[in-house]
Amino acid sequence: MYKKLIGLSIFAFVSIFILTSCGTIAISTINETLEKHRTKALINLEEHVYNKQEALYCVDNWVIITNLLNNGKTLINTAANELAVDVYLMETKDQINNVPKRLSNEIVSQIKEDAVRLLYSHISLTTTEDINFFYYGTFNDNIVVMIRNQRAGYFRVITEDILGILYPNGGQHIRIWNNGNFYRLSPAYEQGMLTMEDLKEIAYIHDRDLDDIFTNWRTWF
Repeated sequence: MYKKLIGLSIFAFVSIFILTSCGTIAISTINETLEKHRTKALINLEEHVYNKQEALYCVDNWVIITNLLNNGKTLINTAANELAVDVYLMETKDQINNVPKRLSNEIVSQIKEDAVRLLYSHISLTTTEDINFFYYGTFNDNIVVMIRNQRAGYFRVITEDILGILYPNGGQHIRIWNNGNFYRLSPAYEQGMLTMEDLKEIAYIHDRDLDDIFTNWRTWF
């Protein structure tokens, strides 16, 4: 009888040990998977911020982005599961995307230099002092502008292009600037640089700010 009880006790102990060990292993595996998912999300978030290019933001707005990045990291590192990690990653990226961009002095100077070199080399004596531009925003890392050369005359709104956007004559159309090159909207769309939603947003801004663009000359760089 005693031998039987001892045998049952040993069996129960071994069973509990196995179950506990398996449970520990299972929990360890879950934690390891979650940690890998967190690491992947943190790398994704870091790359997202890096690709935003600090030069495209004013100092205050870049501070906002940095704070959002750090807060997002904290949320991801304390997320209880993979779903929470994904939610925090998506929400943080959306918040960062909503921080408005502002062109740095370096970018403004580069756009003007490229305009003189690529768009107005045929107009004698044109310098960067003659160039200014209206900034529509940055779409998919493409800076959207309308450039004006003061040596090329005044605006006359007589032509139109994609989505019925009205433009002045003399080649002063809305253009994409990216890495030292300019593109018109239609070719940029055809090359996949802009989406149809981007074009609609540009058209909306153009229509909304028409007086500033063509009459009041405000908000020009």
